[in-house]
Amino acid sequence: MSTPIRRSSLLLLIIFTAAASASAQSKKPAAKTSAAGPHGAPPQIQVSVDTLMDRRTTRDFPRSELSISFKLEGADANAVQSARARVTKADDDTGKSLLVAAADSKQGSESWQEAHEGGAPTPKVDLASPSRKAKTLATVEGVLEAYMPSRDPASTIQVEKITAKKDKPPIASPALAAHHIRLQVLSKAALEKERADAKAKAQAAQKKSKKGAQDGLEQMGEAMADALTSMLERIFLTAGENDLILKVNDPDKKIFSLGLAAPDGSAIHSYGTMDLDSYRVVRMFEPIPPNASLLVRLKTAKSFGQVPFSLVNLKLP
Repeated sequence: MSTPIRRSSLLLLIIFTAAASASAQSKKPAAKTSAAGPHGAPPQIQVSVDTLMDRRTTRDFPRSELSISFKLEGADANAVQSARARVTKADDDTGKSLLVAAADSKQGSESWQEAHEGGAPTPKVDLASPSRKAKTLATVEGVLEAYMPSRDPASTIQVEKITAKKDKPPIASPALAAHHIRLQVLSKAALEKERADAKAKAQAAQKKSKKGAQDGLEQMGEAMADALTSMLERIFLTAGENDLILKVNDPDKKIFSLGLAAPDGSAIHSYGTMDLDSYRVVRMFEPIPPNASLLVRLKTAKSFGQVPFSLVNLKLP
C-alpha cells in the first residue's frame, strides 16, 4: 500500500488547523452488521472521532477542507490490522453536503491505514469545507472496512523460501489453488524478457497494420500489445534489484496484501507494494533473506468485515 507523503508546508497547515477532541462530541454507536458473512461473526467495533481538523479559509493554499480521523474501540478493535473508512453522507448544520467527488479527493483519503504499536488503525477521510456559518456537523455516516487476519488463521498462506522460487514454474500450493490464485516469482532478467517479447509483438502488429486495413479484433489486439509493453516498461524501470516481482493471477480478487516474514515469524519490512495489472512488486530496502517466507493475506468471511457508523452533532472548532 502506498505511503502518504507529507510536504514541508506543515507550518501553514498548523495556522489554519484546529483539533477537536472526540470526548467533546456526541456520537451514536455503530450499528451491527452481518457483512462478515455466514461463517464469521460481525466485528465488535465502535467508531468514534479521534481528531477533527477544520481548515476553513479563503486562500488557495492550503486549500479549504475538513479532515476526520476515526478511533476504533470494542472487543475486536485490537485485532484490526488494516482499516478504511468510506463516508456516504456528511452534512453540516446548514444542510451543506461535504462529500467530495472521487476525482477531487486528496491522495491518501479513504486509503487503508495500518495498525501501529499504540493500537488499532485510525482511518482518515477528507471532506469538503463546512459553511462559514456552520457550528456542527449534523451527521457523518459511512462504513468502516476492517481486515482482521487473526480471526481466521487460514486467511494467511505462507510460502517458504520465496526467493528460491524465482524464475521457476508457478508456485505449487494447494492452499493458493483452493482460492484459484496462481503466483510466479520473476527475476528482473525474466521481466526484461517478458518486456522484450511484448515489444516484439507490438512491433509485429504495427507492421501488419501498415500493410493493410485492420478489422476490429486486430486493432484491439494491437492496442492490448501496446498497453502491455507500456506496463512492463514501467515495472522494469521502477523495480529495484532488491524487490520481489510477482506475476499474479487472482480472478476472484481474494488477495488483500502481500508481506514477507523471517523464519521466527517476525515481519521483514518493505516500503509498500506496487500493483500493475497482473504484476505486483514488493518494494524492499535491502536484499530479501534466502530463508524468508512470502505471506499471502486473503480476504475471507472471517478476516474481513464491515461496520456501518453514524455520528451526529459533531462540534466544529
